[in-house]
Amino acid sequence: MKKALILLFCLLNAEFALNAKPYKADPVLSAKDMAEIKSAAPLKAAAKPLKQRKVLVFSRTCGFRHYNGIAGAKQALKNIAENTGICELHFSDDTSEFEPENLEKYDAVVINNSTGMFLSERGDVLNKLSENEKAKVIKNSDRLIGNLVKYVENGGGFLGIHASADSYNYEPFKNATFVKMMNGHFVSHPWSIQNAPVTIRIEDKNSPILKGIWRENSFKITDEIYQLSNDFNRNSCRVLLSLDIDKSPVTTKRGKTIKIREDKDVALVFIRKYGKGKLAYFGFGHDINNYKDKNISELLMRLTQFVCGDLEADTSPAIK
Repeated sequence: MKKALILLFCLLNAEFALNAKPYKADPVLSAKDMAEIKSAAPLKAAAKPLKQRKVLVFSRTCGFRHYNGIAGAKQALKNIAENTGICELHFSDDTSEFEPENLEKYDAVVINNSTGMFLSERGDVLNKLSENEKAKVIKNSDRLIGNLVKYVENGGGFLGIHASADSYNYEPFKNATFVKMMNGHFVSHPWSIQNAPVTIRIEDKNSPILKGIWRENSFKITDEIYQLSNDFNRNSCRVLLSLDIDKSPVTTKRGKTIKIREDKDVALVFIRKYGKGKLAYFGFGHDINNYKDKNISELLMRLTQFVCGDLEADTSPAIK
């Protein structure tokens, strides 16, 4: 009983996993940035849609907010959809979208850099609530996440962009069901956007999601590179891109203080079946810069088509 009371106290009062300040408005991209992102967007779909697809793009955050990354992904997806006709996009941060009757309207859900307990409330809002009201908000958040997981299990598509892995991953707000579906969660990023470019290893060059994008077996990129928790299991997914740690030294002072996984397994893009649904994780996109890269934009389009069910790809584990 005592342990339960302590846990409840933490649940109602801990704010470390939530943003405790109001957010500022998302940035309005400059004409130059918009033009460069548009120029990078593919002009042709990787596969003909089997039907008209509708995709929800959700960017609500209750933890750290990747302002530029969110804005960049929205613009990139908008350009992709307009150019290729692969889907109709619906941009919304309304949590009611996660009611079962609303999720049913979509072929896939894109979680665009959402963080923390993103179907709950920010810390500055929770701080004003009574303990009873906080408990109700958190309970409802877990209910809505449960709806999302069931949606995928029943055949819906899910694409998580970058910080989607930094969601529901801290106690006492951790949601084990969501983490299990995501195949792990964010724990640290020794490699930041201030780090020297890192080397990305192409693990499945023949996958329809990667085929023909990169000519070599690796490429360099500057981005915030996440290490996932020990919940990550490459035997339950198909890893497409991963970090080549031996060719990616940590060059920032802060980064050097962060421990690197002993197994050196840092997956950045992977796909999997989850129940009847399809899930993809796209680890890039901390800010807008990589959405100006034609290869990255092509990859984002193909992952979107995969989770919608129009681009078939092997999701079985591959031996590293």
